[in-house]
Amino acid sequence: MGVGYLKIAARAGDGALPVSGANIVMKDSSGKTLKQLKTDESGNTEAVPLYAPDKASTLRSNNPGPHYSTYDVEVSHAKFITNIICGVQVFDTVTSTLPVSMAPVPRTFEKSNLVREVNIPSHGLQTQVGRKQQGPKVQPKVLRDVAIPEYITVHLAHPDSWARNVRVKFIDYIKNVASSGIYPTWPQASLEANIYAQITFALNRVYTEWYRSRGYDFDITNSTSVDQAFVDGRDVFENISVIVDKIFNQYVRRQGHKEPFFTMFCNGTTSTCPGGLSQWGTVDLAEQGMNPFQILDHYYPDDIEVVETNNTISVAESYPGAALREGNQGPSVETMQRYLNRIRVNYPLIPQIANPNGMFGSETTEAVKTFQSIFGLTPDGVIGKETWYKISYLYVAVENLKVKENGSI
Repeated sequence: MGVGYLKIAARAGDGALPVSGANIVMKDSSGKTLKQLKTDESGNTEAVPLYAPDKASTLRSNNPGPHYSTYDVEVSHAKFITNIICGVQVFDTVTSTLPVSMAPVPRTFEKSNLVREVNIPSHGLQTQVGRKQQGPKVQPKVLRDVAIPEYITVHLAHPDSWARNVRVKFIDYIKNVASSGIYPTWPQASLEANIYAQITFALNRVYTEWYRSRGYDFDITNSTSVDQAFVDGRDVFENISVIVDKIFNQYVRRQGHKEPFFTMFCNGTTSTCPGGLSQWGTVDLAEQGMNPFQILDHYYPDDIEVVETNNTISVAESYPGAALREGNQGPSVETMQRYLNRIRVNYPLIPQIANPNGMFGSETTEAVKTFQSIFGLTPDGVIGKETWYKISYLYVAVENLKVKENGSI
């Protein structure tokens, strides 16, 4: 018997506003209530310990499982439509965060009649079959430069099947894809190798405009037969989130080429892909001592390399290239101070920086630490790449809402 952890993050307004005081009910698969609690001022709950099968069951492809436990979560608030999320996945030793997007109740409706239901399917690693990924054999329309998009549009079905499209931040898309497609209990090197492949696959679709050049109104699908798993509304695993925050702007390419390499992959059990990465196979290679690049090199051509781009599309400010910390000064520090002061209007636990003058002092350190704690980052008070982009993305979101100075929900 193992134990995993689940916490809730309730947000409104594209993640810009915390929903405090939301009522949370956690139930097991039989419908028995296990825990009732409320979100705090930042829209978060504590991490609730829950039963999960032992981690050892997730490390071998021939182990029939179960590999994880599932729970149902109800999130309600007088001002918002109730959310019921079924099938939330909890793994042994891993903390899961369930981001819940809260929509206000329209004035013309009765609150009791409005419920949003999300059903999370079985984990994509288990259900992957009939995989036929295609990359550009002839040159499609190609963007001028490789850049990290702020948002990516996902079609929630096979490309030729009717379904709705969702527009999601690229970094959150990768966290969702990784949580949907690989087990968070795998060795670190295995996780990183898979996430590099998933990032690169998505960037190849965006860079080559694989779908848009063919007349579709989206960038990628969530069909595992042609693209990669994505489950709108699912929980995200904390250790995977940390990895993505650090490497989301790194990708695989062949030496002498600019475009992201077409990193075909499959689970290696119910689906195989000659010339592609085997997701289960990466576990064995990591246990043999291989690092992420060695694992990628095992499956892909010998001339691949991992590169980083600081080109971003529609981000308020690009990362300056070096972490900011106490004692630093300059315009980049002032930018972050202004952003944090704006964000604290909606997240008042963040202490105000009284004089945002570009001098990184103890006041700024405390503001950064609080921000990092609220959003699941390491609270070290240092503005590294992952903290920089999280602050920038949230600043853009709260600015777009044009919330009044006292506009915290």
